[in-house]
Amino acid sequence: MTASPSAQYTCDLWLKQLRIAGTDTRLVQDVLAGDVPFDGLQHAGSALLRADPSEVLAAIARRVIEALAARGWTGDAELIGRFLPVSVGFG
Repeated sequence: MTASPSAQYTCDLWLKQLRIAGTDTRLVQDVLAGDVPFDGLQHAGSALLRADPSEVLAAIARRVIEALAARGWTGDAELIGRFLPVSVGFG
């Protein structure tokens, strides 16, 4: 399936916002509060690992883990293992 040019732009903009958020917990929360692109789940998880833990990020981590489990790509189980501690820290 090919993404439309507007969908690609949206994903590129989302990735840029996530990079700008860096380690700032509040900014990471803001970027990840909405929909996470299907092909952006690993980026979302990496951002969760960079930021300081919070209850909001724990809830987002659970959403990312559920999406990874549903996606089922090669390597997703390993990503779930990396993101699981973030999801239970404030569970």
